[in-house]
Amino acid sequence: MSYRFDVIFPIILGSFISAFYWHALDTNEAFFVQDVMVQNYPFREYFSSLFKSGEFSLWNPAISGGFPLFAEGQAGPFYPLNLIFFFFSTHFGITLSILFHGWLSSIGMYVLMRLWKLSPIASATSGLVFALSGYMVVRAMSPNFIAASAWLPLLCVMITIWFRDGRRWSIITVSLIVAMKFLSGHPQAAAYGIVAAIIYAVYLWSALNRRNRYFIELMIFVLFGLGLASPQLVPTAELTLHSGRSDGVSLEQFTNMSFPPERLINLLIPSFHGNSAFGTYWGRADGFFIQLCPFMGVVTIVLAWIAIRQSASEPVGFFTLLSVLGLVLSFGKFNGFFEYFYQLPGLNFFRIPTRFLLFFSFGISGLAGVGLNKLQQGGDRRGILFLFVIIIFTIFPFLLNAKLFLADSSWILAKGGENLLLYVKNARTEFLVFFFLCFCMFMILLIKSLQKLLFFVPLIIFIELYRFGNDFNGTIDSESYRQIPITATTILNDDQTKIPPRILSLVNEKNSDFDWHNGWAVDASSYRRYNETLRMYSGGQYGLHNMLPGWSPLHLRRQWEFASLYPNAIKTAGVKYLISSKLINWPGLELIHSSDISVYRVEKTFPRAYLATEYSVVKDRYRRLELLKRGDLAPDHVILENVPREFQKIQGSKGQVDIVDYRDEYVRIALSKHTGGILVLSDTNYPGWRAFVDGLESPILFANHLFRGVVVAPETKEVIFKFSSDAYFYGLWIASGSFLFLCIASCLCIKHSSGKGPQLDYLSIHPSVFPVSLQMFFFSVIYGFVKGKDDWWGAIDRCLVLELWGG
Repeated sequence: MSYRFDVIFPIILGSFISAFYWHALDTNEAFFVQDVMVQNYPFREYFSSLFKSGEFSLWNPAISGGFPLFAEGQAGPFYPLNLIFFFFSTHFGITLSILFHGWLSSIGMYVLMRLWKLSPIASATSGLVFALSGYMVVRAMSPNFIAASAWLPLLCVMITIWFRDGRRWSIITVSLIVAMKFLSGHPQAAAYGIVAAIIYAVYLWSALNRRNRYFIELMIFVLFGLGLASPQLVPTAELTLHSGRSDGVSLEQFTNMSFPPERLINLLIPSFHGNSAFGTYWGRADGFFIQLCPFMGVVTIVLAWIAIRQSASEPVGFFTLLSVLGLVLSFGKFNGFFEYFYQLPGLNFFRIPTRFLLFFSFGISGLAGVGLNKLQQGGDRRGILFLFVIIIFTIFPFLLNAKLFLADSSWILAKGGENLLLYVKNARTEFLVFFFLCFCMFMILLIKSLQKLLFFVPLIIFIELYRFGNDFNGTIDSESYRQIPITATTILNDDQTKIPPRILSLVNEKNSDFDWHNGWAVDASSYRRYNETLRMYSGGQYGLHNMLPGWSPLHLRRQWEFASLYPNAIKTAGVKYLISSKLINWPGLELIHSSDISVYRVEKTFPRAYLATEYSVVKDRYRRLELLKRGDLAPDHVILENVPREFQKIQGSKGQVDIVDYRDEYVRIALSKHTGGILVLSDTNYPGWRAFVDGLESPILFANHLFRGVVVAPETKEVIFKFSSDAYFYGLWIASGSFLFLCIASCLCIKHSSGKGPQLDYLSIHPSVFPVSLQMFFFSVIYGFVKGKDDWWGAIDRCLVLELWGG
């Protein structure tokens, strides 16, 4: 077999990926949609600035009164590739990450299919489909999700080499890839990808009839991959135990955003239920658009069916099984048995069943390449019947809404306004494109002479995917990130203290005209002004400390509980400034910047550090929160959970408290003219923080439910708080042991390498896989229908646009 194309096609795939995101290649343009601007940019900007200054920190005091951002992990501070992206400006580093991982996923898929003896063009088709599928493209707003998913094909490549040839370097590489997946910053995507790879390993192990030791050794190296990622995983596990996810999610959250059966139409018509990028998404009752988008394209689905219906070679069985499994699991509450998974240890920490569509996307991408390869070998007319089936399937929802789709513009405007008209125009276009592509595929399958033009198929697929995905991930001027907003400037000019002021933004989509979930492809003005609102994590970019928790699921349970006490607990937290889009008439506020986004100074707020001379011990959580919510607590009184007996009696005076050194992981406070008490630092208390009173370590108490408190004697001159995470160092020790093992294994693999085993192209398909896959699908559908008749019968009603438009 000639491999002359194996150098050319990766370059071509890179060109396709770059063309797909061409607007982001300009360094003056930046991705901005949802998670990128709200969360990923602030997180990465923090670590990037530290990296460029030669520093590193496990604690970020600018988030929610202090937060172990490193343990949260989504910024991927230990991910080796991010250390390269950190060299660039943050917005362009995010762009490079999305582009690179799109290319990596396509190349991995290309190599995997080449190992299965597919033609270069068929292999490239698989790579193109996986990298630019609707599942991946809409998640570009979460670069860490893309990064974790992108390694899956390459992981399968190494597993293939191991089972085929027994090369030990391949399972050493498996360890490295497993570590890369978890270090990239999305544990759920990483975990699901590894599960898919293990299913693939079981399949190969059986198909190649390899000895048990092959599979056992592979699993050992997977575990060592987890060990390499321990400096990230162990702190994340510790944070999870203290977060709102400590007990897992509720059953309702576990099944929330299950894939409704009527959304299968979105495989072919991606915006039938509207598109949040254009503000036309009318299916939001079922969940976010990005979580319910399985779009793969008409040509892709037809090619996948052609692969499934042929039985000449592998890996059709695996990809069919994985596709069906992914689809069935993504049904969630609609499959009838998903709730039983809730009882499995660890699985109830995850939510959003539609993330299992990763299996489906990966499987269909592989099948598309096999299908094209089959056509190159002489065609398969059985795909013609399938074309008629999907045409009938697609016509049905069109006919249900024929009155709307065939109406004139004035009638549509009267019914739902400009947004409904935009939706109808987009839907009409997508239906026309669908029928045109069906016609093209019909001609290719029917007229054999046209199959000489099959090299155009990847281009057609690219155009189809580009039509949907290019507008979804738009860009804005990077100045929207770099320019310091007037609200931040006002606060920085007003505050004269050495400690970054603590702020609280009350701006949200309900109390303002901003919309950060819809219509950004039409009007991105809400995003251009997002940083001006100083919401969630954005204040930290300008030296301000936000107090409210944000979108991260791992914010501490105590932080969420304290946030529920607002507005009465604002002063207790030492909040000095409020940002609001509405007029506030609360007492004790002074307006210092008046606009549609105004800034208020909070008068008589608690100092960041102060000495309390009185205390109450309230062990009951709910009683403690109730007392704090009253808002009548004075700075000289603190509520504690417990105090050691030897410190029960306190008779003190406020004295003078000065923060003389305030850094991320180090705070030094000087005390004078006092007679003892409890020193309160209104920063989040968390495992790893240690207090030293005049050089001697002292226990840290929970003060006012969330903050740090230390008992000081009358003669105390200085208190120092230092952060040193035991979980991080435990992770380093585990990673060191894993690395040592891999080094030894690397030396041994030079001397030992198993001979080649059975060749992949000589395998015949497992005859049981296809019927088993179908049985799994139909059993899921029937069982789900029996258990939830109302949900399934409601599928037709959920396709009626006018009945559900606007709510």
